[in-house]
Amino acid sequence: MNSNPFVEPQLSQNSGNQQNFRLQRKILDYNQEKEGPLLLFIAGMHGNEPAGVQALQNFAFFLKQQQPSIRGRIVGLIGNTKALMQKKRYLDVDFNRIWGCKGKNFQFYGPKHAAEYEEFVEIATFIETLLQQPWEEIIFVDLHTTSAPSVPFLLLGDTIRNRQFVEPMPLPKILGLEEQLKGPLLSVINEWGYISIGFEAGQ
Repeated sequence: MNSNPFVEPQLSQNSGNQQNFRLQRKILDYNQEKEGPLLLFIAGMHGNEPAGVQALQNFAFFLKQQQPSIRGRIVGLIGNTKALMQKKRYLDVDFNRIWGCKGKNFQFYGPKHAAEYEEFVEIATFIETLLQQPWEEIIFVDLHTTSAPSVPFLLLGDTIRNRQFVEPMPLPKILGLEEQLKGPLLSVINEWGYISIGFEAGQ
């Protein structure tokens, strides 16, 4: 029995009765066919940060059991699935340092031979398609943990919309830190004008 809670067993086409395993990219997708906003989560951008993935799994279970009435759609994605499987921060390149854009399309800032390139293509294609739909609002939340002891805190680009969105949240808020980093996914989505925040859950 596989002990990794994130893994779905898949029968291999060429391994007889042996099983190989993969991570399901989309682990949360909840809507009730009502127009409204999009709430998009991503977790596991770093493979040594599984807590956000567990949180999304718990949230998906809650929504399935309770069936709360909502407008719009809630989606949760896993970022670097290969690194999560190996419990490594990344394999070839830091997956949260390779995101750029040209217009409303993502650009990969890294070597095409990197293990993360396939992950990038899958996520970029999915998000670009999702953002083309006529949402009332788009809210992006990137879930992380820290490598050193810390209280939970929020990261956000210093925009009025981001500030208004996080104002009721009883957490420390750090503005502009992503501007010191090259290539976070959060920065691209913020640049496109959508509400976008990072949640750092501590160590």
